[in-house]
Amino acid sequence: MAACIGREFEHQLLLDISPLPDRDLKTALDRLIEAELIFRRGLSTDGSYLFKHALVRDAACESLLKKRRKDIHAKLLSALETRPDTAPELLASHAAQSENIEKAIHYWRLAGEQAVQGSAVFEAIAHFEQARGLLLAQPRTHNRDEYELELLKKIGSASIAARGYGAQETITAFDTGLELTKKVDRPDLLFPILYGQYVYRYIKGGGNPPAHKVASRILDEAAGHADTIPQMIGHRCVGMTLFCQGRFAASEDHFQRALELYRDEIDHNLIFEYGTDSKVSAQVFLAAVTLLRGFPERASSLCEAALQWARRSNNVHSLEYALFFGPIRQSLCLRDIDQFEERVLELSAVADENRLPMWQAYASTQLGWLLSLRGKFDDAILQLRSGLDGLERSGVKYDAAVACGQLAEAYLLAGRFDEGLVAAENALDLVRETNERWFEPEIHRLHGELLLSGSNGNASRAIAAFETSLNLARNLGAVWWELRTAISMARHCPAEGAMDTFELLREIYGRFSEGFDRPDLAAAKDILQSRL
Repeated sequence: MAACIGREFEHQLLLDISPLPDRDLKTALDRLIEAELIFRRGLSTDGSYLFKHALVRDAACESLLKKRRKDIHAKLLSALETRPDTAPELLASHAAQSENIEKAIHYWRLAGEQAVQGSAVFEAIAHFEQARGLLLAQPRTHNRDEYELELLKKIGSASIAARGYGAQETITAFDTGLELTKKVDRPDLLFPILYGQYVYRYIKGGGNPPAHKVASRILDEAAGHADTIPQMIGHRCVGMTLFCQGRFAASEDHFQRALELYRDEIDHNLIFEYGTDSKVSAQVFLAAVTLLRGFPERASSLCEAALQWARRSNNVHSLEYALFFGPIRQSLCLRDIDQFEERVLELSAVADENRLPMWQAYASTQLGWLLSLRGKFDDAILQLRSGLDGLERSGVKYDAAVACGQLAEAYLLAGRFDEGLVAAENALDLVRETNERWFEPEIHRLHGELLLSGSNGNASRAIAAFETSLNLARNLGAVWWELRTAISMARHCPAEGAMDTFELLREIYGRFSEGFDRPDLAAAKDILQSRL
């Protein structure tokens, strides 16, 4: 009987299932100790015991007839169920071995849910898969399909956190779930599955029609439901796609609406269904729009609020999301290197501690960019390339164009201009592939800088790149990219044809009302004052 408990077993649990009285049980255990088959832990005879070797325990277990072993596991399950602190995975194991499949499925699911709440996402996936494996061995019924759909939703959400949005395991869970939604009428399960469909399309091309189509479907289907949760998710998804496309004003409206629909004490719990906190997501994307439209201080406040909310959530994926898409992304414009370093090191440490490959790859790209800003160019380039390789392994293309742009800048700073041109062209190829337009003006600006800096500097092509950057930024309403491009033009081509680049810079600078101590605005001011 002890062997059915495990290699280690408690005296009290063995007593609970044994037909022997306590005195006789202790005598029997003493004989096993004398035979050196088990050891007593501590001095108390009421404590716990350990089999000398796992093989001894296995042999003892296998010596029991199957029915006898099944009955013992059933008794163990009953005894352990009376203990409120029993781990559900232990209950699941005994339930399965006693052939109580319904309870085994229930407890494996419960174990997975508890693991998710503790951010132990790999363990959660394993537990949910155990439950699904037992479920699929049962005859197919409507109830089985419904239960499987619930499990697939949980597996997919946990896989987002563990492996990333673009991992094949994530895609498979949500694709299988979508097929089941055609048989199971459960709107509460449909929307998380549709969200999973959205995010893996988004991560492979956030501005492309497949992602936009699913986001629009979520919002359209949500319109027919009184529950505000699907509406909130729909607005967030549509907003994210519009942001990628560079349609900032429209995306801002959707992010604002998502935040209006968010209820702090209720929707916070949706982390476990949608992979990250919706308030965190909407705030960091709204911050990016706010910054690009020329309001750095307001954007920083939004980022800080999102980061604080993510910390309160005690959810690893939400924290990584807030760090990367919040203050780390803001650093592309604000160039606060000390704060950037602090956030990147935290992103990297959390990703490594929790073995999160997608976030490790993102962290690697940003560690590389940090090294370039610190002047360690060779190490920076290796780190950036490593991060880009990691994103590819994770099935992620989202923000890969940004990382390629950062690689181009690292080559520019290192004086390796030809390699920088290749990186910039690769970044533009990724923009065309993913339709992620929000960063495109900055890539064209870097392209112009590289063209001017090479040994055979091509002024006409550089000017064309700057003008492309400027026009794109204007069309997007991204005044920050306009400012940065105007600075490059004023420095390198102060009298370009009919365009007075200093007056251009003066006009753009005049549109700002805050953030004048930020490096780009300070640089613009210095250039303008040099003309006085």
